[in-house]
Amino acid sequence: MTKKEKNDLGKFCKQICNDHYELLKNTDGNMSYTFNLYANGSYNGQYKKFMFYAELKLNKVLGLITAEEVENAYNMIMSSDEDNFYIAYQIIKHFLKERHKKFGAIMDYKGYDYARNNYTEEILNPADFLTKLLNR
Repeated sequence: MTKKEKNDLGKFCKQICNDHYELLKNTDGNMSYTFNLYANGSYNGQYKKFMFYAELKLNKVLGLITAEEVENAYNMIMSSDEDNFYIAYQIIKHFLKERHKKFGAIMDYKGYDYARNNYTEEILNPADFLTKLLNR
């Protein structure tokens, strides 16, 4: 990955983390704190798999993608093949743009209420975070 590609990935990760932080800041202290660390804190702009997974699951909850599409992209993220990672990155980038187009980037739009209220059950629950994402 070139320096420019790494920089673009860092900016994209920061955008995901800012969105999820805004979504959670008044509801889930632990997860909002985690996303804030990667958006504005000491881990600013660093890539972690949980970010992409959370974005995929958010798009599923909002009806933009299916469970099968989430699973396929997740498998690409977890793959050691750099081409698979790049494809998953492009998929997630596309759906983030679609989400912003349909629901807006501001997280207090009512379309996000269900996702906000059910985040730890539907999007990024602690078991997924620890078993599927943290240690891989």
